[in-house]
Amino acid sequence: MPQVRIMMKARRSVVATPGAGQQFTPGELAGCFKDYLERGPMFVRGDGTGVAIYELGEGAVLVVAEDAEGGLTLSMPQELEWN
Repeated sequence: MPQVRIMMKARRSVVATPGAGQQFTPGELAGCFKDYLERGPMFVRGDGTGVAIYELGEGAVLVVAEDAEGGLTLSMPQELEWN
């Protein structure tokens, strides 16, 4: 899945998928990233990685998913592999 790097902060790699980049403004993406860093994940998967879900407007959902290396992916739900 192609991804677009949007920022580096606190030694964490953060990428936004094409769908998220088209659906949401940079400010909305940055706000979700900041919230994730401040509050942490809403859910923790079996492998210890975190996930947070944000509703931004009517029917618009953004998912922030952490990978095993601590990087974050901001994406639309249909763009993620839910393993």
